[in-house]
Amino acid sequence: MLGSKINHTVHFPSRLDLQPFLSSNQRQLNGQRHDYRLIGTVNHHGHSVHSGHYTSFALANSGWYH
Repeated sequence: MLGSKINHTVHFPSRLDLQPFLSSNQRQLNGQRHDYRLIGTVNHHGHSVHSGHYTSFALANSGWYH
């Protein structure tokens, strides 16, 4: 998939637990949860990875901004 554009919507949660991606040493040493909350996205609009433009969404207290 490296070097090609994804042409479909990608769904993802607003919270992400990274603990499954930590090494077993890190999980045992730390003992804490590794939850991250989504506060922004960057989106590419264009026909290929070589052209187009980017937009973003950011979360504020009053909602999402484009």
